[in-house]
Amino acid sequence: MKNLYKNIIHFLLIVLFSSQFIYAADTGLQFKSVELSDVLTELSKYYSINFIYHDELIEGKKVTYNISEQNSEAAIQEMLNVFNLSFEIINKNTYVLYQKIQSNPVQTKKMTTQIESQKVPVLTPPKAISKIQIPYPDIAKEKGFEGSIEMDILIDENGNVKTVKIQKSSDSDILDQAAMEYAKKIKFLPAQIDSQSISVWSKWKVIFDLVPSDTTFSEVVFKNIENN
Repeated sequence: MKNLYKNIIHFLLIVLFSSQFIYAADTGLQFKSVELSDVLTELSKYYSINFIYHDELIEGKKVTYNISEQNSEAAIQEMLNVFNLSFEIINKNTYVLYQKIQSNPVQTKKMTTQIESQKVPVLTPPKAISKIQIPYPDIAKEKGFEGSIEMDILIDENGNVKTVKIQKSSDSDILDQAAMEYAKKIKFLPAQIDSQSISVWSKWKVIFDLVPSDTTFSEVVFKNIENN
């Protein structure tokens, strides 16, 4: 009976918002008559992707499409094909949208110049500028814990840390928590694309390394591993 009520409520919600809605399914995201700008916003949240584009590329465009989680990159490209758009991936998780070249030979030279300027942007990655020293937890020193933590950090256009996700643990909850708390306090010079500050996900590592002879000078390193 509970499943029946659940299905009825789900059906009523779909009918109620049938003109424009976004909802997550088991296999990904489904959109019906949704503004392309809103679709890109949802995809950014769902897949941790940064979409960079000129507003005129997406203005007035609506999407009715299902995005499969198992093949998101191909599905996104197929969706964009409807509007003669494509993308180039830079910095691993940043998608730069551009208009594809039309088949009209008269316009080819002009459009090639326009696309080249959009397709190959200059991306400057974020840079940590805080002078905060990373504390080595006393209890971790006492127990001899050391290791490294790899994190994805969402840095906004003002250089502030919005989200921290651990991708590779040190196998010590104490060190993992210390790394996350430290990362949240760091101030960054924000990433820029063509001199414009943007919000990006960036990969960083914290290394806790005990020096056997004197733990007073135990080393803690915070570094960018984006290109490693």
